[in-house]
Amino acid sequence: MFTNVGSWMLFVDGENFTCRAQELSGSVLRESDHHMRDCFVWFAEKHAFEPLCFNDYPLDISGYALRSFYYTSVQGSDEKQAQAIGALHKIGFQPYVFRKHGNQRRPKGVDIALATDFLANAFDKNSDVAVLVAGDGDYVPMVNEAKRRGRAVYVVFFRSGLDERLRLAADVFVDIEYEFRRGWQQLADRIEAKVRQSNE
Repeated sequence: MFTNVGSWMLFVDGENFTCRAQELSGSVLRESDHHMRDCFVWFAEKHAFEPLCFNDYPLDISGYALRSFYYTSVQGSDEKQAQAIGALHKIGFQPYVFRKHGNQRRPKGVDIALATDFLANAFDKNSDVAVLVAGDGDYVPMVNEAKRRGRAVYVVFFRSGLDERLRLAADVFVDIEYEFRRGWQQLADRIEAKVRQSNE
């Protein structure tokens, strides 16, 4: 649909993404720099700036992301919040990690920070494409406004957890469930093989 796309930015609704990823792939996920339970997850062993290329549907973007933003929250101590920020930064994200308090389900700061950055970059024309990793239909007005400003919006998420309105609003939608699970399964298999070798 779009040709010669030169620049792109990545925006990840980490709470939405992590919750769905754990539901679909919980048995193969491992705590690491790429995953902290109930806080964040990313593709196994991938850096945040790497192009998201899938065998069956390579995104029409080139080179590395100009910026990669990750928005999520954590319940616990300042130390746990700092740990999440450090881990996300290590794999290339600009992290926004909000604190949950008591029985708070989802801090509003996550949605607000994502929408603010997404629209500010669209208005300033800082990239050709905004890649949104989210499944929530509440983002539809934000996506439509970015498109009205001339930006292309690609939505990348699990088909089974996606609001159909968001899929229809996107210029391109890519279902990542197979590739996401495969990457984490391959990592789990390698770890298991190393453990077996060390025990022999």
